[in-house]
Amino acid sequence: MLLLDILEHVLKPRYLLNKALSLLRAGGLLVVETPNAAMLAKRILLLLGKSNQTDLNFILYNIGPYRSHIREYTSKEVKTLLEALFMTEVKIKMTNDAVNECASALLARLPRLLMKLYGLVSNIYPNFRSTIIAYGRKPQDWKPLDDLMALARFKRIYSHIAKWNLDQEDDVNIIEKLKQLNEK
Repeated sequence: MLLLDILEHVLKPRYLLNKALSLLRAGGLLVVETPNAAMLAKRILLLLGKSNQTDLNFILYNIGPYRSHIREYTSKEVKTLLEALFMTEVKIKMTNDAVNECASALLARLPRLLMKLYGLVSNIYPNFRSTIIAYGRKPQDWKPLDDLMALARFKRIYSHIAKWNLDQEDDVNIIEKLKQLNEK
C-alpha cells in the first residue's frame, strides 16, 4: 500500500495509519513518502529569517478549506510513527526528489554550482535531503493502536499531565468524553 505525500496533510496520523494497515494483508508492505521537515533548504530559509511553513498570505486570504501541510516530519519521527503502530522491518530512505523536481522551476535562478553544492552536502548528511521514503511490514498478529493504548503511552511520555486529572477519572471515561467533544 502506498501513502504518497498524504501524511503531512493529516491531523491525526494514527487514525490514517491504523486504517491503512487494517486494509493491508498480513506481511504486506506499507510505503510512506513525505517531505522532510529537516531538509537543508528549509534550514537555510530559517537562517535567512524566512519561514519554512506555508505562506502566510495563503492562510490569511484563503476563503476555502485549508489544504496545505498540517505537520511535516523528520525521518526519526516517521520511523517512530511506524514502529508505534507495531510495524516490523521499518526502513527509512532519504532522497532529494522534491528538490530535483523543484530545481528547474523554483531554483532556476541559482547557479548550477550552488545546486551541485546542495547535492554534495545532502549526500554527506542524508537527513538534509528533501524527501523521506519509509516502509515497513504489517506483522501477522497486528492489532491497531487503539485510544486506550494511545492514552496509556501518552500518560507515560507526559507523566506531568496526570496531575491535572483532578476528578481522578479512569481512562475509559476520559476517552468517551473526548469522543463526545469531537462529535460536536
